[in-house]
Amino acid sequence: MTYHWKEETPHSSYLNSFVVGKFGVKKEEVDGISLEYYFPEGKRNDVPRYFGETAKMMKVFGELTGIKYPYAKYAQTTVEDFIYGGMENISATTLATTYYPDERSEEDFQVSYSREGQNAVNLVAHELAHQWFSDLVTCADWTHAWLNEGFASYFQCLYLEKEKGVDLLRWDMSLKAELYFDEEETSYRRPIVERNYVYPDDLFDSATYEKGAWMIHQLRYVLGDDLFFKGVQEYLRQFSRENAETHDLRKALERVSGETLEEHFEEFFFKAGYPEFEIEYSWDEVGSTANLTVRQRQLTDEQTPIFRLPCDIVFYTRKGRMKRRVLLSSAEEKLTFELGSKPRIVEFDPEEWILKKVKFGKSFQLLANQLRESIDASSRARAAADLGSTKNNAVLAPLKEAALTDPSWIVRARALEALGEVGTEEALTSILSLGIPENRRVRRALARALANFKDRGGYKLLAELLLSDESPYLQCEAAISLAKAQADGALQLLKKAMKINSPNFTLTEACLDAAG
Repeated sequence: MTYHWKEETPHSSYLNSFVVGKFGVKKEEVDGISLEYYFPEGKRNDVPRYFGETAKMMKVFGELTGIKYPYAKYAQTTVEDFIYGGMENISATTLATTYYPDERSEEDFQVSYSREGQNAVNLVAHELAHQWFSDLVTCADWTHAWLNEGFASYFQCLYLEKEKGVDLLRWDMSLKAELYFDEEETSYRRPIVERNYVYPDDLFDSATYEKGAWMIHQLRYVLGDDLFFKGVQEYLRQFSRENAETHDLRKALERVSGETLEEHFEEFFFKAGYPEFEIEYSWDEVGSTANLTVRQRQLTDEQTPIFRLPCDIVFYTRKGRMKRRVLLSSAEEKLTFELGSKPRIVEFDPEEWILKKVKFGKSFQLLANQLRESIDASSRARAAADLGSTKNNAVLAPLKEAALTDPSWIVRARALEALGEVGTEEALTSILSLGIPENRRVRRALARALANFKDRGGYKLLAELLLSDESPYLQCEAAISLAKAQADGALQLLKKAMKINSPNFTLTEACLDAAG
């Protein structure tokens, strides 16, 4: 057989690809674009679980970029032992076979039990976004690789926001922050735009992917949605079928917005690190004013500055929710807000626009109010975690209420984990009284919480979850928790559970880790 393909669009040579093998094939057409899926025949029934949202993603990305998918076809081929999760070869992405969810794992699938955000939907969205960011516009050299990877990582979150809501975007961004913080704290700290490297692969790390996505998210906040997306569209139009570097993006955003962004780019793209805030709050009854002291506590050096950036402070008073945007630019800022009545809730960046760490000492009542009443699930989840860190039985009632009734599974899960952090006998009683949550991810939080207790009731529940739950990833959490709790008979349970079939042998892997 002889195949012919002529690619009319100029593109970088590293994006060429040839795949040869025995494949099953499924095809569909969306707006004149041929969507093609090539897969091992044994995975035919799982193909919709892997690729089923491709057409919706293509529509969302076309709307966000203002540019229709730019090629005649989009093929996705899965191969064995692939070195990456995926590679955005032009109009023909190559992907790993390890991302196929089966019927049992589809609801909360992840490739490995230890990587929550690593799943088929995120991978397919990431590689499809690359067809605009990497293929249509390619970084000028690897110093600017974040223009490829940061945008693809962020656009996968934008797809989640459009299709499944802003809470899921914020949750996925929080996973990215954890990965970046871990790299920065345990390996090295570097700027996103890094000119000193030995091999290009040295730059394909969390600074490029996860921090790159976060800095794009911050730019969206600084400019606002309208100007941000217009600026991104301008960037893509200007450099379509060409190469671009970081300052090209900055200039496109400046042209559209009229803002000067040079200082912002210098601090957040050409320097390293992130702000670490300590915040103190007090209320002046006489003047009816809220007083905040905001300190930046990160270790500063020639790489890491005191950052200059806007931030939202939010108060809930008798008048309702009041948002005040302030500009932070000093090691210490003293801020005063005339409110008229004492606030029930005080929040610092509750919508999670800023990549940061925060220590904000609040009273029990402020945190309890925040957990119950904040409109932002991300803020309620933060309140739950802060309450749990107090390790005081006084926090059990609001945490238990949130674990049972909060409309967001993210908050219910965090409240359960916080109950586990309290760690007292009363906290365990509260956890066991909640029963088995219906949502899989909340059940996983239940298993994590039980790791904090040495109790036969907790051991029994973990054993049941390990051997019989419908979610392989909940079983993984139960295995790890049994080991952390040093449960009697845990090793025999792990030996039994490791023989249970699971995608990519992830339960076997978790049981081996737990046994260790």
